[in-house]
Order: sequence, then structure tokens, then C-alpha cells
Amino acid sequence: MLSLSKTKEPDPLPRPLNENALRQLITKAVDKGWVREGFHAEHERAYRNISMEDIIFGLEHANWNIVSQEYDATRKNWKYKIKTVDIEDAELVLLIAPDPDAGTVFVVTKF
Repeated sequence: MLSLSKTKEPDPLPRPLNENALRQLITKAVDKGWVREGFHAEHERAYRNISMEDIIFGLEHANWNIVSQEYDATRKNWKYKIKTVDIEDAELVLLIAPDPDAGTVFVVTKF
């Protein structure tokens, strides 16, 4: 016998932030002190010699750009890889997971 029950469609992905919205969120998070590092980023800081000051400088730098974006289905949010520079003008790449609802920026890793 043929079953006519419907299977539930997966929820559509939320739209990623466009560059302007991401810049606004990052600016507000930096201004309010709502940027934090994850375990991986924080514990790799000494090894990679990248300070929180380098991260903030890079996020405040006007010329950063989005390298890629990826949806994290487990955490249900978008992650963005951005390329910027640190205090010494050396290239800095950050993988961030902004939370538009909370206005925070979580630094997943840095290199």
C-alpha cells in the first residue's frame, strides 16, 4: 500500500550577512567589547603570536575582506573567513562566527 504521509522538509538555511551588515555587526561588537575567542583560538594565541589586540585591530581595519563563508549546521550559524592585517601590518586571517541576534562576534580560529 502506498503511503501518502509527507516527510518534513529541512528548514531553509538563514541567509548569510552581506558585507555591509557584517561590518556593522563587527563594529558594534568591537565598540561594546562583545568580541571573544573560542578555546581553539585562545589557546593557539601564544603559539601563533596573535594577541587579542591584533584581532581587534584587524576587525577595525577598513580594508578587511570576506574570503569565504560557510554554514555550520551543528551550531546553526554562518562562519566567515576574513582576511585583514594585524598591528604590525602582517596578514591575519580570522574565522569568525557572528551572532546577529546577540550582536557578538566569536573568533573560532586565527592564522
